[in-house]
Amino acid sequence: MNTSNDLIVAVSTIIAALDSLHIPFFIGGSVASSYHGVPRSTIDIDLVADIKEEHAKPFFSQVATEFYADETTIRKACLDRSCFNLIHLGTGFKVDIFVNQNREFDRSAFARATKGALDECQQVCVPIASPEDIILAKLLWYREGNEVSERQWNDVSMLARNNREQLDQDYLRVQAVQLKVVDLLDRLFAEVKIGNKPSE
Repeated sequence: MNTSNDLIVAVSTIIAALDSLHIPFFIGGSVASSYHGVPRSTIDIDLVADIKEEHAKPFFSQVATEFYADETTIRKACLDRSCFNLIHLGTGFKVDIFVNQNREFDRSAFARATKGALDECQQVCVPIASPEDIILAKLLWYREGNEVSERQWNDVSMLARNNREQLDQDYLRVQAVQLKVVDLLDRLFAEVKIGNKPSE
């Protein structure tokens, strides 16, 4: 995986803070897609974290010197189970942290994430979302964005195509029902020629 040193510098403090507070997390988004064979340059990184309101103050304290951050925004995101972002002052990298929504899908994604290296020297090893869970998350984002982002669809299509032989189709179908993206998954499978659409 070819990840820039700036990204490693930016995310290392976040990872250290999450680890010190024993907050489970995993890497998703474009960085996880790159790990699974769909490289793309990026100036941001997505994390899903099981961060709670009581973590807001100590987490903010650990990252505030290196990042533009707002404790009130972090606390509100924890309460709302939404997201917040941090901007690394030294590199300009943005870190988007999505608070665990504790749906069946989220619990499964945490359980299925596996450790992988973000850098070629393998000094930064973190949990990274599985290809299936990245596909499901991207299909959900595509739907919530009114299904107009060609870039989002191309990303998920390439990810599915590059990992076609290893994908757990049964898992994808079960979770797609929960997330209400079955039609999008069927469209994706047809486009990249994965399996067969189940009979009605």
